[in-house]
Amino acid sequence: MERSNMMIFFAVLVGVVAGPLLALATRSPAQRKGFAKREEKFRQGIGRDPNRALFGPHKLFWWNALFWGVLFATIFAVIGQMGPR
Repeated sequence: MERSNMMIFFAVLVGVVAGPLLALATRSPAQRKGFAKREEKFRQGIGRDPNRALFGPHKLFWWNALFWGVLFATIFAVIGQMGPR
């Protein structure tokens, strides 16, 4: 039981730290430039609409942080529970 609680705590901690860090990375100038290129291609009729993506520079910071935090916490929780008992 102790190991399970520690793994859940670790997964939440990773989510709390990784979420905002990746949300900041999503707002970087390189990401914005790539998003603008994809948006221009979409206007020309090539590819999908980048504004419909779940995350990216077009979304709010808190949404990106929540998305990445939950994703990383889930991944680490699953990996932590798969280990030997």
